[in-house]
Amino acid sequence: MRQISQWSGTKWAIEVDIKGFFDNVDHHLLANLLQKRIGDQQFIDLFWKLVKAGYVEEGVKRDSLLGVPQGGIVSPILSNIYLHEFDKYVEELIDKYNSKDKDITTKNPAYDKLTRRIQYLRDKYSNPQEISLEIIEEIKSLKNSRRLIPSRLPNGTRVRYVRYADDWVVGIYGTEGFANEIKNLLATFLSEELKLKLSEEKTKITNLIHNKASFLGFYFMMYKPKESKFTFSNRQGHIRKTKIGHNRIWLLVPMDKILSKLSNEGFLKDYQPKSKIIPNAKTSWIYLDHHNILMRYNMMSRGLLNYYSIANNRFAFHLITNFILRHSCAKTLARKLNLRSRAKVFARFGKDLSTKNDPS
Repeated sequence: MRQISQWSGTKWAIEVDIKGFFDNVDHHLLANLLQKRIGDQQFIDLFWKLVKAGYVEEGVKRDSLLGVPQGGIVSPILSNIYLHEFDKYVEELIDKYNSKDKDITTKNPAYDKLTRRIQYLRDKYSNPQEISLEIIEEIKSLKNSRRLIPSRLPNGTRVRYVRYADDWVVGIYGTEGFANEIKNLLATFLSEELKLKLSEEKTKITNLIHNKASFLGFYFMMYKPKESKFTFSNRQGHIRKTKIGHNRIWLLVPMDKILSKLSNEGFLKDYQPKSKIIPNAKTSWIYLDHHNILMRYNMMSRGLLNYYSIANNRFAFHLITNFILRHSCAKTLARKLNLRSRAKVFARFGKDLSTKNDPS
């Protein structure tokens, strides 16, 4: 995710999902890949025993014709070996399609023309007493026209790539047509070389300027503030105002998904998107003592905060940790101790619901 946060200027994200990856790894192809580096036939024989061992489902033994054994300690490394061929192919695409020039944008002549006209009028009528209403209206019209066009135009392409196990995402700087071309090349390689198929329903191209893409439990998109920021410089006695480019990729906490998950696990009551958030008691934890109830809530809070520590909207966790989990914990303790309200729980144990002053 830190790599993705450095994809400045990336306009498109190819979000992909390999259909049943762990169940569709070709055994013969994987064996050939292992034999490229490993010359020990006993090891290769052991590999074949592993993948042919099958599995038991509801008391019935079933053969494994494809796939790697899920849950086994060797499964992740076998999967990485298999997809290493895909990594190498994407590196070839990056080398082929990435523009060699460092700067892949050029000034937009139309934008510069409007800027020069605005600056000319400002310099000519710098005295407020000399400026007429017509000139003010012209400057305002020029500014409105300038807002509708980009300050720079694309002059090259970039392909970026990150993979974690069987989850991967490709970032594209270029046109939507170019993004579709790369997507088709990737799908063809997976199908022809690795005998894997992309899920048509879950594979899509996302415009990061207007929408959020999803990867490893994060949302990410190009941040566009409501108001542009500017820098000022003095050029030969004239003050020039320059707009700061907003091309950063922001990593975002997926609040909608987290709230839905908290609701499904019983921490929220009757939750619906955009509806009122009502913390709920976790009744399945009532049998635990006070200390262990606190410990479980704290583990949840720390786990979320640690995982999303690099998100740009970490402040969103104030709602989860300081309201939902805290008040759900208070309701759980109220149910356990037969107290009538959260207020009584907080009055008895303090804002941190600590057990220090209570024999339980």
